[in-house]
Amino acid sequence: MIKESAKIISQKDNESGGIDFILENDTKLGEVLDFLPNGIINKGETGIGATTLEINCHRNSIIIQPLKSTVELKSVDDTRLFAYNKKKSSGLDKELQIYLTNPEVKFKKIILVIDRLEDLINTIGNQIVDYFFLFDEIDYMQGNSSYRFKMETGLDLGKAINNFALVSATHIGFSDPELKGLKTYNFSYLEKREKPVQTYYLTSVKLDKYIKNKACLNQMYSCIHQMLISSESKILVAINNVNLIKEIADSLIKTGIISNADISLLISENNLKNNILIQKYSGLNISNCKLPTRLNFITSAYFNGYDLMEEDLCLIIYSSPNFKTNLIAANEIKQIYGRNRLKTGTSQFFIFTHDIKEDELKDAEFIHSTEEDWILRGETSVDMQNCIDKHLKQLTLRNNKNNYFAKFFKEQSHSLELNLSRARLLLTKDKFIEDFFNPLRHKKVNEISFLQIDHLRYYYNYLKEMHVMYKWEIEFEEDGIVKLETFLISVLDRFKEIIFNSGFLEVETKTTWPKIIFKPEILTHKEKISIAYHEVESSLKTIPENEINFIGIHKKIFEMTFKQNNYTKKSVVKSILECSSLQQFDLMYEFLKYENFKKSDEYLILKGRLDVKERYTLDELTEIASLSLGEKLSKKALKNKSTKKGALLIIRLIYRTEQIHKSGSKSGEKLYKLIRYNPFPFLIKSKKSKKLRTIIL
Repeated sequence: MIKESAKIISQKDNESGGIDFILENDTKLGEVLDFLPNGIINKGETGIGATTLEINCHRNSIIIQPLKSTVELKSVDDTRLFAYNKKKSSGLDKELQIYLTNPEVKFKKIILVIDRLEDLINTIGNQIVDYFFLFDEIDYMQGNSSYRFKMETGLDLGKAINNFALVSATHIGFSDPELKGLKTYNFSYLEKREKPVQTYYLTSVKLDKYIKNKACLNQMYSCIHQMLISSESKILVAINNVNLIKEIADSLIKTGIISNADISLLISENNLKNNILIQKYSGLNISNCKLPTRLNFITSAYFNGYDLMEEDLCLIIYSSPNFKTNLIAANEIKQIYGRNRLKTGTSQFFIFTHDIKEDELKDAEFIHSTEEDWILRGETSVDMQNCIDKHLKQLTLRNNKNNYFAKFFKEQSHSLELNLSRARLLLTKDKFIEDFFNPLRHKKVNEISFLQIDHLRYYYNYLKEMHVMYKWEIEFEEDGIVKLETFLISVLDRFKEIIFNSGFLEVETKTTWPKIIFKPEILTHKEKISIAYHEVESSLKTIPENEINFIGIHKKIFEMTFKQNNYTKKSVVKSILECSSLQQFDLMYEFLKYENFKKSDEYLILKGRLDVKERYTLDELTEIASLSLGEKLSKKALKNKSTKKGALLIIRLIYRTEQIHKSGSKSGEKLYKLIRYNPFPFLIKSKKSKKLRTIIL
């Protein structure tokens, strides 16, 4: 495994049975190793060449990456790699078989994302035991909620075959006893090169977390503005919040300092909203290891797994403890910085963040939790899941068929972040093929989700050590009475210490710039509805209808305009664009659910209980709507059925409510009268509607 190399300064056995290596600076792993060993590979540095070594070594390999974008970037120019990255299809499997039988490719190298691993194993079959599994960027998979359970399934397969390595430059540790028992190989360079950083850390006892966050955003926005004016470098901004990125980009465009075409959003492409947003700006991606435009925003989908070469770069990171997804931890900061492979490093690097008081945290109890506390919660989760499964099984047996309720309930319970259990498929190495490929031998047991615990343990420890003000208590005696005084202490010094341990050093002289107040553009409801309609219309021109996953307001617009035949599309579009509020928009969505709204349950029930000759108080209207309609309420109204808004929303499907007078009323006075009306006068019946009795929505 180990080559005779002068680049190995020293090597020493460690307690795990692995080896600690000190290497000459800039040494790649391929220069000192023939292949990666089984176990945990703690690279210590980004860009040290672990994946490259696995691609070059003389064995069959399955290289498992966390992100589709990483698979594409690593395989695009390397014909030795087969990217098993498309949607499952016979065409893809045929391409794979051609690759596997190609005699010119002696050692097969397949690269894929974790959620395609089971598909690949089903395709390869028995030959899977001849492959080495490389799980790359393991800490990202631990930290990303959409990958953890898939990752654990992948690790189950790796453990069964017992031929795998877990690789990371920012290892956060494992709580799984099996993984803890693996040999660990640690790599570090002889000389530590400290990268310069400018940290803008707002700490204050008086200010609340929202004011701190706003001030932090203003400062970061001012920095971006200044860099666009004074620097010629490309700018990379890491913010794990797509909505915030949009607000900042739009605000910069509005000032005239930059155009849409000069901004790129490197974010997940897993949903329609993000895809529309990407195209709103340049629509470009990383090419030839270079950022596409002058200003580039990234979310966690681009925190690791790709290389940037030969570019002068200004890096800006925004992190806030106010919201879990907005917090960028030390291991992520190191990964983001490490994307730039330029030897001279990043020309300017800024971090904007702030602290938070413990009593401002809703989940403060977790910041003091030990690993043992998390394991205990995991054991409790397993017990609860076993109980749930037992009852759901009994329910299914009584019904003597597949039970949708049981399936739905189980899926929902597994999706909860604090459910620290998971269903594990039992596999053994000696009978792996039989266990995996024979459904009759499939046996699952609930056990602790250790990767979930790893993520939560690391997140709350980091939050505590880097962002939460801690209490310092002093006892003293005054006039013979023992008193206790409490101080809140900032963790700024601790933040800088951990950043320093990650390889960064605070510069002596910080950059200054004029302060610019960041005020995101506020849209009216009518503008939001109009923008959403045009986004749906635009997306349908470029993306096949069956491949679009509309959600929220986009989904309702799509259903109203393209999935109904009772009214002309032109009149529906006009009515949508005339909606002046989201409540009116939701009202229209309810209205279009029926071919003849006057035959609907909502209409018939309310018509029987309300009378245009009577006068009502708001409390009476609320009570009538809530009691009469119950489950017939729309989702929007159901959420607010005990409120005046929720009740009036349903009532206004039939009646327009009018206040008799607005002031000087006594408590309980009947202020409202009802008027029958047509809520959407622009709607025109289509000729097809006469042949249809119901509408599909």
